[in-house]
Amino acid sequence: MKQLGVYLRVIILLGLTATVNADSLFSLTGQKLTVCQQPTVFNTAPDFSQPGCESDTFYNLDPQGKSIWVELTFDTSPQLLKIEPPLGLYLMAKASSRVFLNGQPLGQNGIPATQAKMESPGKLDAVFYLPGEYLNQQTNTLHLQLSTHNSYVNLGHPMHYIAIGEYGSANRFSQPYSALGLGLFGVFLVSALYFGALSFNAARREKSLLLMTLSITASLQLLSEISRALFQYDYPMHDVRLVLITFFSWGFGFCLLVLISRQFSSRSVHWIYSGLLITLIGLLFIESFDAKTALATLVPSFLSTLLIGLRLKQTFSWHNLGYFLIFLTFTATIIVTFSYFHELVYYLLIAALLCYLMVQQAKEFNLAQTKRQKEQQQIAKLEYKLEQSRQQQTAEHIQINSSGKMERVAINDIFYCQASGDYVELHLNSSRQLLFSGSLKKLAELMPANFIKVHRSYLVNLDCIRALKSDSGNGQLILTNDNTIPVSRRMMPRVRETISEGSKNE
Repeated sequence: MKQLGVYLRVIILLGLTATVNADSLFSLTGQKLTVCQQPTVFNTAPDFSQPGCESDTFYNLDPQGKSIWVELTFDTSPQLLKIEPPLGLYLMAKASSRVFLNGQPLGQNGIPATQAKMESPGKLDAVFYLPGEYLNQQTNTLHLQLSTHNSYVNLGHPMHYIAIGEYGSANRFSQPYSALGLGLFGVFLVSALYFGALSFNAARREKSLLLMTLSITASLQLLSEISRALFQYDYPMHDVRLVLITFFSWGFGFCLLVLISRQFSSRSVHWIYSGLLITLIGLLFIESFDAKTALATLVPSFLSTLLIGLRLKQTFSWHNLGYFLIFLTFTATIIVTFSYFHELVYYLLIAALLCYLMVQQAKEFNLAQTKRQKEQQQIAKLEYKLEQSRQQQTAEHIQINSSGKMERVAINDIFYCQASGDYVELHLNSSRQLLFSGSLKKLAELMPANFIKVHRSYLVNLDCIRALKSDSGNGQLILTNDNTIPVSRRMMPRVRETISEGSKNE
């Protein structure tokens, strides 16, 4: 399975490379080679026919913790001759290296040596200028001097690729999808900003912060992944990069499990602890970093899918079904691509998942807003009923200070009140008028809730309104005594809503 995974990686790399420039690389990975372990005179190529030297394949080469010499032969084929000069030898490997072609030195990447203190770490991706006259007409011999003494972790396959192509940037063939990766990085950042903005809403803070962290870990994982194409680094940093990718993958999976378990289970702590334990055990026993990265997301995704499935079985809804299908697809894709390099598909799926979660958040927000509005309407109706009940229990008359004397006026007899200078005119149903000594605001405080202010100068009894007419934003109230009262443009929406609520509750 490991060998199959290695070859599948190469197929994907070559397929992506072919989309950039067909016939741009002449691969040497499948050529016959011989490897010798630590010769006596390290800076001189050994006799590859001596005991201790053996045939091997490029992907099985392992210079980690030691020094080796490699002899590789290849023919000058028509495919090689099609490549436009200047030529370059591309070596993608976790090693310091020195290269010779047909006895001619092509250069070195770092300084290979027999001991760590003598070695200078080379770049992970290197290119050596290859003069065309160095190539023989038929068979060519390539000697590689390799050592890896300064790594932090041992990889199962430290040798990635070797080929001849048009001379250029050393890392331009390592990740040809990096432009798309930067686009996805932007998507993840926008997602993080979106969820971060939603976190200012106290009612949605916890879930929004989880989704923001989910987006940030995905963006950091992707940035760590495409960093190989963005800049060149010494091979020890490759170990750091792989550890970071695995860590951010674990962070993404952890946040995903916390999010789903809190949303779909009342016993979320048990699911979170189970996911953490299973994931940590898997990370300790799996050697491949590609597999570690996949597992760090697979376990939480699988548990999330299982949890959503259990909730769907208990309570069917299209909302739960949508979540289940999305997570089932996400989990199944990770399983299918588990044993090989799945960078592009993996991050496209994460982008799709985050977009789905953004849409769900927007829907849930709208539903919450609609529910809150309905609750507020119910509260308004209840308050209106309570006020009606309170009015029925209170006195039906009001004491008015009119022209220096107190008069007792029946509230139901008052049609409307109109401000007039320092006084307020009270218009009664008997066509009689009284003058209230005070402001309209002060009088409004004495009146029950069925009196509403429709204009800065008018206070109207709701029970005396026959109709509301509007024209270009302004309005008029027609009272039961045929009087008309102006309604200001600013007060028009509130008046219309109050009259509507009053008619619904009668």
